[in-house]
Amino acid sequence: MGFGKLMDKGRYIPQARAITVELLRGGCSQRSIGRTVKRVGELLGVPLKHEMSRRTVRRCVIEAGVAATVQVGYMLAQATAATISMDGTTDRKINYESRHIAIQLTASGEFKLFFLGVDASTDHSSETQLAGWIEKWNEIAAVYNASPLAKRSGVELNVGEVAGKLTGMNGDHAADQKKTFALMFKWKITETKRSMGMKRLCEMSVDELLELYLPRLLAKIEDVNAERGEGAWVNTLTAEERAKHESDVQREVALEIGEELYDELPQEEKAIYELFFRGGCCMHKDLNAVKGGTKGLEAFWALVNIFPILLANKDNAAVLNDPSAENTDAWAHAATSSGRGAAKALALLGAICKNNDTKKGQQRVFRFFFEHVLGYPVDFPDVSNTRYGSYCDAAAMVISYLPVFIAFMSFVRDKKEKPGLTNLEQNVLNALQDPPTIVEMCAYAMYGQIVSKPYSAAVRGTAGERTGVLDLGPLHLRLLLHLQKLIDAPSLIFSRTSCMEDSHLDGQIWEQPEVYYGIRALSEKLEHFEGAMRAFLVGALSTWQRFAEEYREGGAVALASPQDRARAWMPRTNCINEGALGAKRVYARKNPKGTDATFNDLKMYIDNDTSAFMETHFVDEDYAYLRKVARERDKEPRQQKINMRLAEYNKNNAAQNREKAAKKQQKIDD
Repeated sequence: MGFGKLMDKGRYIPQARAITVELLRGGCSQRSIGRTVKRVGELLGVPLKHEMSRRTVRRCVIEAGVAATVQVGYMLAQATAATISMDGTTDRKINYESRHIAIQLTASGEFKLFFLGVDASTDHSSETQLAGWIEKWNEIAAVYNASPLAKRSGVELNVGEVAGKLTGMNGDHAADQKKTFALMFKWKITETKRSMGMKRLCEMSVDELLELYLPRLLAKIEDVNAERGEGAWVNTLTAEERAKHESDVQREVALEIGEELYDELPQEEKAIYELFFRGGCCMHKDLNAVKGGTKGLEAFWALVNIFPILLANKDNAAVLNDPSAENTDAWAHAATSSGRGAAKALALLGAICKNNDTKKGQQRVFRFFFEHVLGYPVDFPDVSNTRYGSYCDAAAMVISYLPVFIAFMSFVRDKKEKPGLTNLEQNVLNALQDPPTIVEMCAYAMYGQIVSKPYSAAVRGTAGERTGVLDLGPLHLRLLLHLQKLIDAPSLIFSRTSCMEDSHLDGQIWEQPEVYYGIRALSEKLEHFEGAMRAFLVGALSTWQRFAEEYREGGAVALASPQDRARAWMPRTNCINEGALGAKRVYARKNPKGTDATFNDLKMYIDNDTSAFMETHFVDEDYAYLRKVARERDKEPRQQKINMRLAEYNKNNAAQNREKAAKKQQKIDD
């Protein structure tokens, strides 16, 4: 079929629909797709008869999402094992959850990652997260089981079997994630038992089924009639409500039978069903280790009774600089609420050199100044946004070019029509000339070079490497031993005869040797650097010991066989979910009228390589199914339903808060 013919029997051909999605992927607006395709055809000398409407473009996007859902359902139905991961964030007071699933492909035994969507949720509780997962699997099963592909393959997908295939869950180290893991494991075992019971029910005779099922159904009918009035089962309940009650009874019976069957299994078989590991994002481990090092620094300054300079905001600075305000509550509040130290100073410097709001800051001036001085352009690390390792990188840059940064701040002051510094700029200049603050920056910079950089490189591995997070136990053990070695033998860092390889996790030259020489030059002038660095390492080690607990000796991961770890492959970081949440925010900013469903449909289709799957597995009846489901979904106010659910939750939450406040006030009045 030639390119010049986009339609066949009144319908756009699959190739035309695929072109549409690819153009959307490249950033073309839905309104411009039809005109763009037609114009490209003209430029190629292939005039096109039809111009696709915006509504058809929207349908193509929905079809792409349906196809991606069918793909995940098909792969999950065929899989022998699967692991899941998620992350959440709040955007404009709305909770969002990103989900991925890694499915073990039966042909190769390897795992492939599939994006499942970024969905709004009422809250970030563990119970809501579990409910979101179950809702997601029910949706996938419903779409896939109704597809022609499911009928041709002869393999359907039910949620109970999904539970049995789950072997691991990956996420960050927050308390809610650990609770979600525990709830997920409990749900996995319950649904596995129910699935076993369902299979046994299918093997029973009619008489056996009636003996088990009928008494419970009659009891359910009595309960409904007692609650909603005599004869309610027949006269009041809808067919859907009766079917729901009947299904609940069947599930209860299946669970009872499944529990008996499960208890009879030998321990070896139970261990297979109970295989479920928790993995923690390695980047979150390192992030929190830096926080632990910062707490170590705070404890050190309190011990020696010397502190980095206060970096007060404009209002607090006015109070602190007012002699008449000393020894007042206002002065004490201004002092305690003002930040200090390297992290605060680097954040302020980032607001000048690389502000996350491109309309603010002096990032272009910074680039031009440094290019003029150094002979090449540099970018300040992105501390204004959430970037792993950005504070250590920023400290490394400052330590490497400290005189240049001080000169830059003087340049910022003097280039103004009325020379002077704002409060923020003055804080930065003060910090760059404050020895304790520079000591902290040296600690950040050194830790980044000797631990964070080599650790991150080992975690991320080489391109195509398939090592999972459960296989990183030796790396974390080596890291803990290395930190302890540096604490016990500080001469590896501070001795004049030591070299940069002595302190490096991998025994190699630092990634940025200029940082090493910058620290060496400054350390002789900094009285407390050795003690502060040791305190940082002690704080970091304490944090690493907590955040690497899944690899502890005698733990589930350490005792697992290589085969079990291979069945529970999980990514070494949670960057895929972090990135999806970031992509959702960028999409919303660029497409103010875009819906959550449109974002998910496009991203699932692109990330999961659904186009290749369709080329391999789809035939005409599958494309017809996509069009049918897309028409149904296009009629539904999907985004409105989500918005109404969130609004209803917020309304109920506000009512509960008002009630609590009223009761509290009543107690006070009484």
